[in-house]
Amino acid sequence: MKYMIPGLCAVLISATIFGAAMAPAHAEITFKDKRLTALIASRPGDGTDVMMRILGRMFEKYLPGKPRMLYRNMPAGAGIKALNYVTEKVKPDGMLWVGASGSRLRPENLKKKAVRFDPRKFRMFGGLPAPGGLLVLQKNALPRLLDKSKRAVIMGGVAGNRSSNQIAIWGPEYLGWNMRWVVGYPGTGEMTLAFERTETQAYVTYNNFILEPMKQSGKYAFVAQVGFPQGGKFVKRPDYADVPLISELIKPKIKGGLALEAFEAWELIVQGGKWYGLPPKTPEAIVKVYSKAFLKAVEDPAYKKVAKSQWSPYYSVATAQEMQDLTLRLTQISDNALAYIETLKRKVGIPPQLPGLRRLRTTLKAVKGNEIRFKRRKKTIKSMVNNKTRIMVGGKKAMVGNLKKGMRCEVLYRKKGAAASITC
Repeated sequence: MKYMIPGLCAVLISATIFGAAMAPAHAEITFKDKRLTALIASRPGDGTDVMMRILGRMFEKYLPGKPRMLYRNMPAGAGIKALNYVTEKVKPDGMLWVGASGSRLRPENLKKKAVRFDPRKFRMFGGLPAPGGLLVLQKNALPRLLDKSKRAVIMGGVAGNRSSNQIAIWGPEYLGWNMRWVVGYPGTGEMTLAFERTETQAYVTYNNFILEPMKQSGKYAFVAQVGFPQGGKFVKRPDYADVPLISELIKPKIKGGLALEAFEAWELIVQGGKWYGLPPKTPEAIVKVYSKAFLKAVEDPAYKKVAKSQWSPYYSVATAQEMQDLTLRLTQISDNALAYIETLKRKVGIPPQLPGLRRLRTTLKAVKGNEIRFKRRKKTIKSMVNNKTRIMVGGKKAMVGNLKKGMRCEVLYRKKGAAASITC
């Protein structure tokens, strides 16, 4: 088990966390004879729920006063309702803590109208980075993956927004994979069942209790993996050392510019995993008590046993500071990078989450001031260029004055408003 996320500060077990345990203020904090609420922002039985409940059992052992735990699932809006509730209704006194998946930190999800929380304001005390999802195929579907004259390999999804699953949007774009998505499955259980029934032929998971039986059966092919975040890069899971990293397959195919920015943004997003926190404005002393208990909990043999069986024998842990840093970096991902990912999702059949964006490879028909014109099918499109439009010409950043009629470009544009990017 490691304490590390690529690109984040190397806080292994912070002196501020251990030092705080000796502060007099901490000695006064106790939950003796209390019943704490563990609010789970997911459905019962899924990965977030399972890991939250084992952590709660550890907290009954390691939080001062050995409190009892009451578990409450609030999955509405894919966890949005729970996090809104914590932000707006919960007193920051340490009597309630919350756990959610990394998808609730994703910048495109935070743009939804229903979101009334700011993840940067939660007092996070730890997390579990996703332990490297693997793309698994039915073996009899493997020959179709690189043959577009055959029917497409079907990938199942909830809404196409699970980050590890998006191995299957980058592969079709840059590796020529013959894939199509079908979304609308309620959750992991239903997607797993559809894959086992061959209703779908592609599946992504990092859960060891699902992967290991597939590996032992010999019926499946392991095509690519996200890998573990470690030391500023991704490394292969030791238990799947023969499966190539998606970064090793994709990055040599990307020439730079917005595509590379988007891929590296996705690599940041995919680290989300699970995270645990307290309401905004929770006093620092309470946060440190939870942080200390979390670091003890994840070293407990009972916790390790569940984590290894559910996730991976080689799972990693994020400290409070690492989770805060990751959250901040996620909120800084550019709209253009998100828009690029959205266009890849559209191409494989995933409904867009950033409505109105389109991506087109086209020839510029005119450049007039801050307006470009190009054709989509038989219709002439006019799109404005402003200071937020990313322009690349010949692999270098450029200005609107560098754009010329006749250039072959990839344009990311909206029906209304300025273009997001122009790459020529």
